[in-house]
Amino acid sequence: MSRCRFYPNNLGGVVPGVGQCDETEDILPNGYCILHEESFLKNESDNEKTRKEKEEKVRKNVFDKLSQCISTNKPFNCICYYLPELDLRMRTFVVPVNFIYTFFLGYVNFSEDGGSIILTASIASSKGFGGGSVYSATKAAIR
Repeated sequence: MSRCRFYPNNLGGVVPGVGQCDETEDILPNGYCILHEESFLKNESDNEKTRKEKEEKVRKNVFDKLSQCISTNKPFNCICYYLPELDLRMRTFVVPVNFIYTFFLGYVNFSEDGGSIILTASIASSKGFGGGSVYSATKAAIR
């Protein structure tokens, strides 16, 4: 059975203790899963129906992984995921949820009015990283 070839050590070891992506379903021809392949959601030749189906498939995958982490009481690490528009307002997170180098390709609503997002320390909003402009801009916008 093939497995997603994404490995966080490709990031220079920024995620210690986290191994290779465990995704074995939805592996694309290039060896990456639908969560780690940017072009899966950004294919300009897709029609509207195909684009919406792909977005829904990614959402289902993310929410299934989150449910699995909750049931096993483990942190949910979204590392280098490419995510479509998400509505997380009605979700109760009883485990840590970490978006590490995650690229949001649409609007994401994290909390109801009065909720909060805890931004952990990062220099990404003030220091440029090659290929990380969207990530850096997101960090700067939250600050």
